[in-house]
Amino acid sequence: MKSESVNDYFKINKNAWDKKTPVHVASSLYNVDEIKKGGTSLNRIEIDGLGDVKDKRILHLQCHFGLDSISLTKMGAEVLGVDFSPKAIEQARKFAKELNVSTRFFEANIYDLDRIVEEFDIVFCSYGCICWFPDLNKWAKGISKMMANNAFFYIVDFHPLLHTLDCLLSDTRRSYFYSDEPFKREWHGTYADYNSDIETIEYNWNHSIAEIIRSLKNNGLKINDFQEYPYLPKEWFPNLVKGKDGLYRVKDFEDIYPLLFSIKATKI
Repeated sequence: MKSESVNDYFKINKNAWDKKTPVHVASSLYNVDEIKKGGTSLNRIEIDGLGDVKDKRILHLQCHFGLDSISLTKMGAEVLGVDFSPKAIEQARKFAKELNVSTRFFEANIYDLDRIVEEFDIVFCSYGCICWFPDLNKWAKGISKMMANNAFFYIVDFHPLLHTLDCLLSDTRRSYFYSDEPFKREWHGTYADYNSDIETIEYNWNHSIAEIIRSLKNNGLKINDFQEYPYLPKEWFPNLVKGKDGLYRVKDFEDIYPLLFSIKATKI
């Protein structure tokens, strides 16, 4: 794939996220008012996966408009949130100031982490992370470079099989395995508000579990834990049903398909 083409896709995706940000801020899914009242935006999966973050230096990748970064700060961490959307970073800084927290935010594509001259005890990303990058080796290399000795990386993300089935959004199909040609999706509305009148175009790349793990291992990370989950913590997609445990599963296919995975890896 030519780098010019990748940059074009990145520009289109950035424009999409700039348009989504104000809709997401106002949505009930993100529930900003609850955060302002002292609540957390973090889900039990990542709270358990990250463990005690007090006094830890955390790099939060693809932080969107900053709620998770702010929530981690409230738990005692020193947090730098990174996102490529200027609208999202602007909103994140506004919330941090309003809530009087020390969370810092930095506008950058994850491929450009070398612009950050710091090291971190934890690098973290969640829910819709890796589908935005064609080259996972470059992604993992940047993550490894940001990690201090004995630091760990933690990711919880949508399972690549979910993207393959695409059973929640449409009847389209795409490969479980990586393809140079990205998957094009035209949105009316957004996962946080399907009734919104915004229209966006996005380009995604799917990556198998093997490719994800291999990219981390090839860049000096040891896999300490790998998990798969048949549920989602929030109602991000249609065709979901809420269980007694408060988690969401695919209607009529409960506990059959893996919808999330998590990896915890330590820098060797």
